[in-house]
Amino acid sequence: MKYIFIIIFIFTGCSIKTDNIYLKLPSLFSDGVILQRDTTISIWGFSKPNSNINISTSWGVTLKEKSDSFGNWKVLINSGKAGGPHEIEINSVNEEIKIRDILFGEVWLAAGQSNMEMDFNYCCNTTDNAVNEIKSANFPEIRMFNVKKKLSYNPSKEIGGSWVSAVHEQISNFSAVGYIFAKNLHTNLDVPIGIIHSSWGGSRAE
Repeated sequence: MKYIFIIIFIFTGCSIKTDNIYLKLPSLFSDGVILQRDTTISIWGFSKPNSNINISTSWGVTLKEKSDSFGNWKVLINSGKAGGPHEIEINSVNEEIKIRDILFGEVWLAAGQSNMEMDFNYCCNTTDNAVNEIKSANFPEIRMFNVKKKLSYNPSKEIGGSWVSAVHEQISNFSAVGYIFAKNLHTNLDVPIGIIHSSWGGSRAE
């Protein structure tokens, strides 16, 4: 019985997938990301210092880069016409990251203070027509990345957040102004729209 347990432990132990120790990406580059169409985009991350980085995309781009002595790396990748979904695979030192459900479209930054921060259930009263907007929202190709608030006295390389599609109740925490702007663009251009929302009511302009 003891030997059977050891054999089972060895085989199950080998199949356990551990999180990457060195290879990491900012949360901005995560599943569901919208990247600017028809241009050259920057993708960056962190890895073991002085290690090889191999990048391949589902739209046919293959690149190799090497991280610096601090483990930082950055590559430039050509995107394509609007649409998707696409994938990016990044490998380094037996570690791997895959970014899935990537769309090419228009990407905008929504920043400012309380007027931009106001969502569809803001404080003591709801945004005008909020109930109807939430009910009618069915735009999987409109996605918003809400940058999580974090106080820092120095520039930070990492931010929290995730990409969320504009489908019904999922827009509740969207910037209302950002969403209406994105919906108008999406309706007129018929391409995916990504909004990176980074605002903080009552904060300094900086």
